Amino acid sequence: MTSPPAVSGRQRGHLKQFVRRSRNAPVTPTLIPTNSLNSFHAILTLVLAALPSPVSAGLYAAYRGDTGPVASATGLVTAWRNSAGTPASRNLDRIRGTPQAVSVRTPDGVRTILRCDGTDAVWGVAANFGTLATNRTFIAYCRLTATNNGFLFDGSANAPGLTRAQVRNGSWQVGLQPSGGGSNSDTNTRAATTNSWQAHTFTFERLATATVVTHTIASGGSLTYTNPLTSGLGGLILGQNVATALGLSLDLAEFLVYDHALSSRERQEITSYLSAKWGSPTDLPPPACTAAQVSRVLPNFGLHPLMNVQVLGAATPLSVTNLTFTLDGTTALADVASLKLFFGGTSSEYRPLNPLATLTGPFTGTLAFHLSQPLSNGVNHFWLAVEPRRGAKWGRQLDAMLTSVGVTDGVRIPEVSSPSGFLTLGNNYSSTVIRRRGDEGVGTYRIPALVASTNGTLIAAFDIRHDSAGDLPANVDVGVMRSTDGGTLGAA
Repeated sequence: MTSPPAVSGRQRGHLKQFVRRSRNAPVTPTLIPTNSLNSFHAILTLVLAALPSPVSAGLYAAYRGDTGPVASATGLVTAWRNSAGTPASRNLDRIRGTPQAVSVRTPDGVRTILRCDGTDAVWGVAANFGTLATNRTFIAYCRLTATNNGFLFDGSANAPGLTRAQVRNGSWQVGLQPSGGGSNSDTNTRAATTNSWQAHTFTFERLATATVVTHTIASGGSLTYTNPLTSGLGGLILGQNVATALGLSLDLAEFLVYDHALSSRERQEITSYLSAKWGSPTDLPPPACTAAQVSRVLPNFGLHPLMNVQVLGAATPLSVTNLTFTLDGTTALADVASLKLFFGGTSSEYRPLNPLATLTGPFTGTLAFHLSQPLSNGVNHFWLAVEPRRGAKWGRQLDAMLTSVGVTDGVRIPEVSSPSGFLTLGNNYSSTVIRRRGDEGVGTYRIPALVASTNGTLIAAFDIRHDSAGDLPANVDVGVMRSTDGGTLGAA
C-alpha cells in the first residue's frame, strides 16, 4: 500500500476554508485550488461523505437511508432511526408489511434506501415522535415505482388533525384533514411521475384560521394554496395513511422534518444537497445465489428459520431442482429433530405454512432437498427451518452451511455459504404468523380466538374482513384454522 501524499500547511488552510464555507453554502468544485487536488482527493472524499444537511437549524427529525434503517440479514426493515434532534424519542419503530432496505449505487458510493411495495409502512407513535402544531416543512427524496394511489406520509394519530401528502389518480395531493378524515382526498398540487428520483418539499404555514400549503418539486414547479383548516401533525407514518392503509409503492432515500417554514434559499440548499448526495440511485445487481442468517435465542420446541437462501430468477423460466447443505456449526446433530424447506417467492418474509420438503434425523454429512420449484423473475427466497429436539440443552447452537443450489440452468455456488448468524437454544417463546393482512386478498384479519382440544389440536378462529377493518354490516366472514403439531405450521 502506498502512503498518501503529504499535505502542506497551505493545503490544510485551503481545506479548513472549504469546510467552513461548506457549512453555509452548497459545495462547488471551484473552492478547491487545482494544484491541490492530488493531495486533497482522499481527504475531501471523507469530508464530503460526512457533511450534514446544509440547513440544520430547526431540523426536527431526519430519516436517512444511509444511516437510519435497522434491518435483518434479508433486508427486512424493523425500524428507521432518527439522526437529528433527540433520536431515541423520534425513531420510527412500528412496522407495517415488509419494507426493505435495498443497497443502491449513488454518486458517492453504495448507500441504502427504503423500499415500500404499497403494503408497507414505517411509523412512530405521537407519544414518541411528538406533535407539530405550528409551521412545519417536510422534504422527501424519493421515486414512485408504480401508479397506485397511496400516501407518502401522514400523521400516525388523529389528533391534532392530519398533515399529509398522497398520490391519487395520477396527481400529488397535499393538505390537512380533521380527526377521522384519514381516507379523504386532498388538493391536487403537481402531476405524479413514476421512475424518476425527485426532491419534494411540503410546507405548511399556519395562520390564525387557515394554513398556507406549498408543494414544490425541485425542477418540477410549485403550487401554493390556502387550506381552511389549522390541523397539526401527531406522530408520523411513511408509506401509508393514518389507518395503515392506502400504501404507496416507492423508494425513499431521505425524509427530513423541520419545525418551521423553510425559506426559498433554505429549500434550494437542501434539495441541492439531496440531489448531489443521492443522484439517481440504481439497484446493485443481486448475486445469483447466497445465504443469510440472523442470530437469536429460541426454545427447544417449535419450528424456526435457520437460514434464508436467495436465488436469482430470470425472465426465462427457471426452476430449483435441489438444495444441498450441511449442519456445520451445530453443537450436537442429535439436537435436530427435523428440517423443512419453505418457499416465499420474492417476499423475504418467513411464512412456514406449506413446506416444500421435509428431512428427519438422524443427520450426518451433506444433506439435500430435492424439489421442482419454479422461480419468479428477481430474487427468490427459500427458508431452511429447523425443529429442535425436545429436551435439547440450553446454550447449544444450531447452524448450517449452504453448499450449492441446483437450478435448471446449472449448479450455483453461493456467494456467501456460511453467514455469521446462528441459533442458540434457550429461554424463549415460539410463534407462527398464520394470517396477515393482504393474504388471499383480504383487507384485514381481526378478533382472533384460540382453543386447544382434549387431544392437543389447536383451533384458531378470526374475522375475515374482506374490504376493510370495519365492523358489520361490512363484508365479514369467520375463518377457522386447525393445527395438529402445536401450531408449528399453522395448518389449514
